[in-house]
Amino acid sequence: MYKNIVIIILILVVITLIQINQMIEPFTNIKLAIHTVFIIDENALFLEEWINYHLDLGFDEIYLYDNTGSKGVDGSSTTINKYNINFNEINNEKYVADIKSIIEENPHVHYITWQPKDENNNIVYGYNKSINNYITKYGSNNDWTAFIDVDEYIYLNNGNLKQYIRDKGETYNKIVIKQRKYEDRYCNLDKSIRDIDSFIDVNTDGWAPKNICKNINLNEMQSKHNMHGIHMSNEKAYHSDIKELRFNHYNVNKKQVKWMHGFLKTGNKPFKIIKDTQPLPKSNRTILPKKYNKKYYEENRHKFCADIF
Repeated sequence: MYKNIVIIILILVVITLIQINQMIEPFTNIKLAIHTVFIIDENALFLEEWINYHLDLGFDEIYLYDNTGSKGVDGSSTTINKYNINFNEINNEKYVADIKSIIEENPHVHYITWQPKDENNNIVYGYNKSINNYITKYGSNNDWTAFIDVDEYIYLNNGNLKQYIRDKGETYNKIVIKQRKYEDRYCNLDKSIRDIDSFIDVNTDGWAPKNICKNINLNEMQSKHNMHGIHMSNEKAYHSDIKELRFNHYNVNKKQVKWMHGFLKTGNKPFKIIKDTQPLPKSNRTILPKKYNKKYYEENRHKFCADIF
């Protein structure tokens, strides 16, 4: 009698587990990817944390298109980014090599050398072409793809990212996310990104959004692609509320502040700074301690870091 009761209980437990799995499965069987074009030397100090964060968030694959050697855009060069930060002087070469080895060994990271050239044989950014390369080579391996930069962290206020995207995918094939502006990563080299917890109170509606796209609707029409407006077939876009789903953009520095005053027509009126009550969650993962030229950094930090925080 007792044995039969135990068997019945076990059967009921198994049935319950199967039912729970069937309820969960629809939200967990989609594959999420990230596409980014970056330069390893510029981003090495932040790359491991950025990768780990997004894998924890629910992304399955990350495609890193390394554009090292590019002649640069918006005033940047092969060694200085568009915010006048000389990452070549800040870098520790061995640390960069170690980070590259770590990410190449990660089975969820795809490291791609991306060096398209112009008519003068200069390595160029080639962002549109990188999207088409991704669609052709890797697009069918994933269901949705976020097109973001390495100084941007996707943030979901509540719930499971895969469930959120799957729910939206019943009606839409593109999710447009807005940015929230935080202090530049390079102005906080002694901190984890997760500890940068103040942002600028500014409306970013229509200002350089990013996209999470359903792969089956991605279209290889490179003339129409740009990083803020990925081209889709039969596009149906959902524009998420910034308090719902967004990306935290860690790029506010002296040059960015000056540009924002002009773009927003605020004159020199100080920006209001708000303490974030929803900071990025902490992580139990260990990462390689940052190594960089601290003497050069301390001597030159004031040249590019804003004092508004």
